[in-house]
Amino acid sequence: MIWVLSHHHEYDEKTNYSADFEIQVRRSKVKASNKELWIIRKDKTEIDISWRKALGPGGASSQKENIRNAAVQAVNDQIIAFKDSNTDRTCCLCNRYIEETIEACHFEPKFDQLLQSFFGEDEQIKNIVIKDGEYAYRYFDDEELHNVWVNYHKSKAILRPAHASCIRKRPR
Repeated sequence: MIWVLSHHHEYDEKTNYSADFEIQVRRSKVKASNKELWIIRKDKTEIDISWRKALGPGGASSQKENIRNAAVQAVNDQIIAFKDSNTDRTCCLCNRYIEETIEACHFEPKFDQLLQSFFGEDEQIKNIVIKDGEYAYRYFDDEELHNVWVNYHKSKAILRPAHASCIRKRPR
């Protein structure tokens, strides 16, 4: 595990340049069904670390992944409002009854299609500045970009209820 984590782009900073630390697996405070890895340093300070990032190219998320994460965070209030006000319990992807928590599915266009139409091609996204937040959240550094994206999503996204498992299986 340490060998994998050593490829993380912030490994040295997260471990305080030391090999004297512990690793813990914990339930996510954000989504209880997820688990997180935490580094417990010798001085008992704690910080999360992503094994997925460690396995990615350069040990970090790509610019596209960071933009996608920031875009999701920016419209989180819209997603929560949809889930809170939705009364339909039929999954838009499998047409079965949803017994568990309803998830918001970007039906048509899909979320990644919205991103593509708003942000454009790779050349256009390379200069977008993303800042880190807690629990691996990403945010747009530019407040105007944030607001324009939120309004664009509100006007273009068509949300439908779905099972979380159906959304995960759906191709992006």
